Amino acid sequence: HFQVHQLPSSPWPLAVGGVSFTLLAENQGRALMLPRQIYGNPKISICRDEYDPVMFSDADLRRLAAEVHANFEKNTPGLRVLELMYTCERSIYIVLEDHVILNQVRDKVPGFIGNCFVGYLSNRELHRPSW
Repeated sequence: HFQVHQLPSSPWPLAVGGVSFTLLAENQGRALMLPRQIYGNPKISICRDEYDPVMFSDADLRRLAAEVHANFEKNTPGLRVLELMYTCERSIYIVLEDHVILNQVRDKVPGFIGNCFVGYLSNRELHRPSW
């Protein structure tokens, strides 16, 4: 996320390295880097006591991702976590497979992971190039 004093003249590229981005003037507010997400169940919290979201290290994030993956395999079989993203706002995004209907599983998935708020996305919502 960065700001410029003046937008460059168009046409602008629609993607950098195949990843879409948005340019906005300062008076248009801040654009969200990720699409709107579906929230998990706030009554389900995992990895609560082991992590301090202010001090996540690379090793902590790797361990957290492994624990989240194991938790999903045990408690929500059939839901495959494709990616776990930790944002600068200290929230977590979980990317699930495209066939998952997020509104139908939101009561079964954690609303908090490692004391961070969690949002869920499907892979197609990120509009990334095919792997």
